Amino acid sequence: MALTQHRTSRTATQLVTTAGHVDHGKSTLVRALTGHDPDRWEEERARGLTIDLGFEWTTRQRLEQGIIGAAARDAPRAWEQTEDLIFFVDVPGHQGFVDNLLTALVDARYALLVVSGADGWRDGTQTHVEILDALGVSSGAVAITRSDDLSQSAADDVAADVELWLAGTSLSGIPTVFVDGVTGSGLTDLTRVLLDDLPLAPAPRRGRSRLWVDRAFSMKGSGTVVTGQLDGAALEVGDVVRVAPRGDDVTIRSLHVAGRPVSRAEAGLRVAANLRGLSADGVARGSALIGHHEDSVTDDGPGLVLSNIVDARIAMTAPARSRRGAWTVRVGTAKTAARMDLLDAATADPGQTVHARLRLATPQPVFVGDRFLLWDSGRARVAGGGIVLHAHADRRPRRAASDDHLARVAAIDPAAEAGPLAVTLLEADDGWREWSELAWLADIPTLAGIPTLAGIPTLAGVPTLAGIRRLGPWAVSPPMWDRLAAAVGETVAEHPRISRELLTAGVLDRVPGPPIELVHRAVELLVTEGGLARVGTEYVTPDDLDALVADRVERTAALSAAVRAGGLEPPDLEALRRQLGLSPTDVSTLVAAGGIVVSDSLGFDLVHVLDAVGRLRDAFADEWFPVTDARQLFDIRRRYALALLNATDRLGLTEQQAGGQRRVCRDA
Repeated sequence: MALTQHRTSRTATQLVTTAGHVDHGKSTLVRALTGHDPDRWEEERARGLTIDLGFEWTTRQRLEQGIIGAAARDAPRAWEQTEDLIFFVDVPGHQGFVDNLLTALVDARYALLVVSGADGWRDGTQTHVEILDALGVSSGAVAITRSDDLSQSAADDVAADVELWLAGTSLSGIPTVFVDGVTGSGLTDLTRVLLDDLPLAPAPRRGRSRLWVDRAFSMKGSGTVVTGQLDGAALEVGDVVRVAPRGDDVTIRSLHVAGRPVSRAEAGLRVAANLRGLSADGVARGSALIGHHEDSVTDDGPGLVLSNIVDARIAMTAPARSRRGAWTVRVGTAKTAARMDLLDAATADPGQTVHARLRLATPQPVFVGDRFLLWDSGRARVAGGGIVLHAHADRRPRRAASDDHLARVAAIDPAAEAGPLAVTLLEADDGWREWSELAWLADIPTLAGIPTLAGIPTLAGVPTLAGIRRLGPWAVSPPMWDRLAAAVGETVAEHPRISRELLTAGVLDRVPGPPIELVHRAVELLVTEGGLARVGTEYVTPDDLDALVADRVERTAALSAAVRAGGLEPPDLEALRRQLGLSPTDVSTLVAAGGIVVSDSLGFDLVHVLDAVGRLRDAFADEWFPVTDARQLFDIRRRYALALLNATDRLGLTEQQAGGQRRVCRDA
C-alpha cells in the first residue's frame, strides 16, 4: 500500500523529476525540453552517463509557445519575472550512483518515467517505480523514448507492458507519450501533457522556510554558495537563517533563481544562496537552511528543533524485523543511520503499511508530513517509503512504545488543520510538550515563541488552537487539561485546606508524567478561572471557600488579640502563626495593613509601640539613653526592650548613636 501525498489548493510547484533505467534517454529528453544539458561534469558528458543530480529549467510560457528542441537551444538563457518556471531534476539511472538517485527521488512530486522503446521495462525502471510508489508519488507521465523506429504493434506492446507494470502502483493510470529526444518527434505531445498535469501535482509545504542543500561550493569573490529546493516561507536577501544540524546563524548575501539574481525567492523554486558567515566546509549536501515562518506576526527569526526520535507510517517494499537490521533514513537531502522498532508487530512484509519508531543517529529538522525513504543498508535496497507523524528529541526517560501510544500516533493526520493536528501531536506526547517544539513540529507560526492561529497570539492559559492551553513554556492538550483539572478537584476534595506541595503530589499520583512546575501553573490557572480557591497557601474547593475564609478570619483575629494582649512583651510571631495554623502570607497581610510591627521575630501591636515612644519622650525628652534605662522604664526583659527599640529605629521614631544609646526624634 502506497502512502498518499498531501495536496493543497495553492498553485502547484513546477518540479519534474526524471526516473528510469540507465541509458534510456532521461538526460536527452531534459535537453530537448529545456535546450540545455543537465549533465554538468566533463566525465558525465564524456561517458554519456549521468553521475550526479542534474538540474535544468524552462518556463511554462516557452512550452506553450513550442520553444523546445532546437528552438530551446537558441532561446535566451534569461527568464522574465512574469514567466512561470519549470524545474527538471535529472536522476542517475546507474545502480553505481544510487546515493544520488535516492537524494533526488525522496522529494519527487511529479515523475517523468522514461522507458526506452528499444529495451522496454528494465531492473532500473522497476527500482525507480518501487521508490516512487513507496513515497506515494501519483502525478507523472511515461515517456517512451527512441520510438521513431518502432512499428505500431511494437509500440503497442511496449505501452501495454508499461501499463501492466504500473498497475497497482501509485503511478497507475498516468498518461503515456511516445517521444524521441534526438529527432524531436512527440515533444509537442509531451509538453501538452506536462502543461495539463503539472498544476495537479502536490504543492510544496507551506510554513517555516527550509532549504535542503543538495550542492555546496565556494566561488571566488563570493564565498559559500548552496543550492536546493525551497519550501515554506520565501527567502529574501539579508535574511538570517540557521544551518541544520550545526545550528550556526548565517546571513543571505544574495539569491539566484535559474541563473538570475533575485531579492526574494518563493517556495517551490530551486534557489542558489550566497551565504555570509560560513565557510564552504561548514555546509554540505544533507544540511538545511532554516528561516522564519511565512505567517509569523512578527519576525521571530530562524528557529531550529532537531529530532532524533521519529514515529512514522511506512509503506514497506522489503521485509523487516523490529530492532533487527541496519537502516538508513533519507529525508530531504540528508541521510542518517537509524534503529527501527516496529509498533504494529514484530515483522513486516513487502506491501504492508506499518507504524514504526525510528531512532536517528543524527537528529534532523523534520516536520510532521515530511516524506522519507527507508534504506536497508545491509542488503543495499530500498525497504520502504515513510511519512513523519511525530518526532521529538530524546530528553524524556526512554521507554518502549505502548499499544496506547501506537493508537495515538496512528490517529495523527499530517494533512489536518493546525489546531486538530496540534492536539493529536500533544496526545501522542502524553498531553503536553514545550510550546516551541509543538510550533516547530506542526509548523505553526509563532509570536515570541508562542504558537498563534490566524495571526492571534495566545495568552497565558487562554485556550487557542482547538482548545490547547499555554502553561508557561508548555502546551497542554484539552484532554490533558481535563485530566489535570479533575485530579486537582479530587485531591482537594479528599484533603481540604491542602498545601500546594501536597496538592501537587496528589495530582501527580493521579496523572503521572508532567513536570512539577507545569502542575503548579495548572493549579494557579484553576484558581484564576474559579475552579479552585486559595486562601493564603491553602487550597479548597469553591464550595468550601466561605467556610475557609470565616475560619481564616477567626484565626487571624486570634493572632491580633494575642499580639495586643502581649503588650511590650509580645509572643514570638512565627510560633504563634504555627500554633494558629496560619500561613506566612496571612501574617504578612496583617503586617502590611500596619497593625503589627515585627522586630526580631516578635510581633508588637502598633498602638503599644506608639504609646512606648510617648513614655520615652516624657522620661528622657531629647536626651540620649541606654537600653538598660528603657528596660527599667517599661519593666520588661532586655530582649523585648532591644526588639522594641530596633522597631522604633526602623520606624524613624528613635535614633541610635555609636555605643548603642538612643533618643527620641524631635518630630516623632
